[in-house]
Amino acid sequence: MARERPDKQEFLRHFLSSESSLRGYILTHVRVPVARAGDRFGFAELARRHGDYALVGLVARATAEGSALRDIRLVYFGVGVTPVRAKAAEGELAGGDVEAAVAALEDDLNPTDDVHASAAARQHLAGVLLTRVAKQLRGGK
Repeated sequence: MARERPDKQEFLRHFLSSESSLRGYILTHVRVPVARAGDRFGFAELARRHGDYALVGLVARATAEGSALRDIRLVYFGVGVTPVRAKAAEGELAGGDVEAAVAALEDDLNPTDDVHASAAARQHLAGVLLTRVAKQLRGGK
């Protein structure tokens, strides 16, 4: 039985959950919208050595309207068991304040210690990546 799920966030939460009500379903395809004029994308990750798994990574998307950014999406990986969306930082970045966006990561992320990096190190690296990716979204390199 095929069905389309327009409520993306809710679907992913259920699909990735061990308590899923979607048990028995198989994800067969994903629709990705075509990028439009003004869409910007950013990506950065930090690893100990080239080719290693990332200690922390960030994928971002935004729509540029002149020098402003809107519809910002920031998703971190390596800071939890699943990718984590940084909603508070998105709001601050939409206001144009990168430093406030970095500070907002304290509310968005809750990394843990492991053998590769401490929680504090991952939190710091997340801010470094946000600063870099913000430049990418604004059209810089």
